[in-house]
Amino acid sequence: MLEITTAIFITLLGSAFYHLLPARNMRLRLAFVALLSFVIVFAHFPVAALAATATGVLAWIIAIYSLRYAPVAKYGPFLLIAVLAAFSFREIEVQTSPLDKTLLQFGMSYYILRLYLVLRTTTVRKERLHLEEYLAIALFFPIFPAGPICAQEAFSRSPALQRPLLHNYLLGLYHIGIGIIALYFVTGVLDDLADSLIVGLKTRPFWLQMDPSATYAVMMLKFAHLYANFAGYTKIAIGLGLFFGFQLPENFRYPFLATNIQNFWQRWHLSLSRFITTLIYMPILLSIRKPRVSMFLAFTLVGLWHQLTPQYLVWGIGHGGMMALYMGLSKNRQVARVAGALGPVWTVLAWLTTMSAVAFLSMFANEATWELALKFVHSLFGLQWSD
Repeated sequence: MLEITTAIFITLLGSAFYHLLPARNMRLRLAFVALLSFVIVFAHFPVAALAATATGVLAWIIAIYSLRYAPVAKYGPFLLIAVLAAFSFREIEVQTSPLDKTLLQFGMSYYILRLYLVLRTTTVRKERLHLEEYLAIALFFPIFPAGPICAQEAFSRSPALQRPLLHNYLLGLYHIGIGIIALYFVTGVLDDLADSLIVGLKTRPFWLQMDPSATYAVMMLKFAHLYANFAGYTKIAIGLGLFFGFQLPENFRYPFLATNIQNFWQRWHLSLSRFITTLIYMPILLSIRKPRVSMFLAFTLVGLWHQLTPQYLVWGIGHGGMMALYMGLSKNRQVARVAGALGPVWTVLAWLTTMSAVAFLSMFANEATWELALKFVHSLFGLQWSD
């Protein structure tokens, strides 16, 4: 990932050239954005840049033939998912640094989902986009490694394109300022608090040497750190996008206020939530007509989309199971009566349960190995570990 100061400088310089191009020629502007983004990504991660470009061209070809042949329109977008699966099953060496591998894997996930969203949208609308639009959506460097997931509405159809340049630049700097505070200051404070409780290395706690209370505190602090880091990065990406007049979607809406798992996903990673609902959950629901099973399957698939590991499979099953359970309990009259009788106490308990559950699944999923994930569980619940 680029250093923030470098990214801001490159974006300011690039956006200046971008705005010198004729405003009426959006194709030329998007071609410039795609080329600029390719150069930036290629300079740091060449294989990822080439893979993104090739996938963007593939999406464009699928889109062209989708307008002519109904089977291509129906099944063609799944070719992108097949590409993602191929990259996930076979780890591709970009450099020797783990960061390079991570950027390739996660960047691949996000830009393929963006292209898949574009294909499905254009198929329904029966419209045609040009190659430079697909490449700009796939490669735009502020959102390349971690989203948010957005399509043509954020680029060639952005409402920000109609606003004065000064307005967009000032609003962009505002978003960047918030993002920098979250990404550097807040995460630094959370890191220091977690480090004071961790026994072992910062990146690999010795879970079995920690008591349950310390493990629980570290779990919650690490989840808060994940939120501050992800939300901060997204805010910076939104700000950088505004320099070009692109309106990238907000990705978080105060998720730590959620009092149930459904409300959590209405506040957390909003672009992914919309993607899950529209392009995974609804198609499954239309096929099997069972809402809770459809939700469970949708989140299980999303868990595997993150990473093809047992830890993330558990993450998907956990979120899908909680969503399915909530969908059933929310309609239960007896549960509603208990909640009404307990009042604020119920709200506090529901909030604590929700935050603890999502933090647990996050920590479990992000452990490097299955063994470390199980050691974390044993430490959290005070269980004995047998080699």
